[in-house]
Amino acid sequence: MLKDLLIIIRKSFVPELMKINIFADTICGWCFIGHANLNKALKKFPNTKFDILHVPYQLNPDMPNEGMAREKYLEIKFGGKDYAAPMYENMKLKAKESGINLNLDKIKKTPNTVLSHLLIILSEQFNLQNEIIEKIYKSYFIDGLDIGDVNILTNIAKENNIPENVFFMFQMTFAIITPALMVGAYVERIKFSAVLLFSGLWLIAVYAPVTHWIWGGGWLAEKGILDYAGGLVVHLTAGISALVLAAALGPRKGFPDQVDPPHNPALVMIGAAMLWVGWFGFNAGSALAANEDAGMAMLVTHISAATASLVWMAIDWIKFGKPTLIGLVTGTIAGLASITPASGFVGPIGGLVIGFSAGIICYILVSFVKSSLRIDDSLDVFAVHGAGGVLGIILVSFLADTRFGGVGYADGMDSVSQLSVQGIGIAAVLAWSVIASMIIILIVKSTTGLRVDPTVEEEGLDISTHGETNYRQ
Repeated sequence: MLKDLLIIIRKSFVPELMKINIFADTICGWCFIGHANLNKALKKFPNTKFDILHVPYQLNPDMPNEGMAREKYLEIKFGGKDYAAPMYENMKLKAKESGINLNLDKIKKTPNTVLSHLLIILSEQFNLQNEIIEKIYKSYFIDGLDIGDVNILTNIAKENNIPENVFFMFQMTFAIITPALMVGAYVERIKFSAVLLFSGLWLIAVYAPVTHWIWGGGWLAEKGILDYAGGLVVHLTAGISALVLAAALGPRKGFPDQVDPPHNPALVMIGAAMLWVGWFGFNAGSALAANEDAGMAMLVTHISAATASLVWMAIDWIKFGKPTLIGLVTGTIAGLASITPASGFVGPIGGLVIGFSAGIICYILVSFVKSSLRIDDSLDVFAVHGAGGVLGIILVSFLADTRFGGVGYADGMDSVSQLSVQGIGIAAVLAWSVIASMIIILIVKSTTGLRVDPTVEEEGLDISTHGETNYRQ
């Protein structure tokens, strides 16, 4: 009886469904603190369902649409920064008690909050309002971002609660494919043990730092670099490191005049087709959602690959009098590599321009590496991937412009400032990849050695190293 009575009393005070209306503004620090405290309180009632409604409230309804400089806002609102300081110091202390470290000095603009409220209302349709509200608060009070900017809010909306193991595996596909790209530069003459050791050390010393710089919130990310799916992270790192290693190994016997072309164009085409389709997973998948951004990334990827294929084939046709399947396929890969960093930022026009440019520039560089530099980059990894990635990194500075169907630039950025950031990224990644790769090569050379014996090379590595062959005579 006593137990039943307690249950009745509990239900009287704590209903199974509790409705809560929250009146708040997204630039209100006290509201941020209240949000954090409310979430803590709700966890104490695991058996109670809560129906929480966000009611938009503007502290500054007369705020201009473009927002206002922070100092000017404090002058109008409080009479200046000094007068607001005591209130904000108290706010910081209370926030710390709630587990929040406010970074008010990072805030440079007080925004109009209408768009942020609209995003919260839209998120209620998917029951994501709590997560979205928290991200908006953190973006403003910790990261100092302009939450009145539609691009900032779009990025917040795109951030999904993807399971960590899923995101881990997605990122691992990039880490796996990048050293695999390099293998094509030094086939037929490198020790298998050297490949394994070099790849492992390279992932740690080159790939991981660059990935953090650009995708992990590092210094290049803070500068606002645009690299959607790996123009620098994947293609430049792999391309330039492959070139360095190919140069260190030296050319194959008979290079460049007596090196046999690919013996089976049909298999080359099959491999290229698999890459073409698989590339959609990298570029469109980088949207981390099945949405319009992913669809556009897939579309421009296809346009760029198709355009570069036709351009490369046309050049071969004009130059040699015959269109070749190998040439078409090489153009495909050049178009895919070049659009990779821009795929989430440009529209169809951008895809067309990048693909056309890749077909010409990468074609020229293939001949330059082999004829002028005299480096035996067997599958043209640098000319296709490295140069292609750099090309996309540069062109996105212009083609991200909304006038060309792109998504636009971050607040305060234009094509010139974006190009400057992209250039810094290219220089930093190139220098780091070259220096680190040279050090790794020295380590590998002193341990396993790099190149196989001439007799082994003559016999073929498939038979001599692995005891296998494609063909039995």
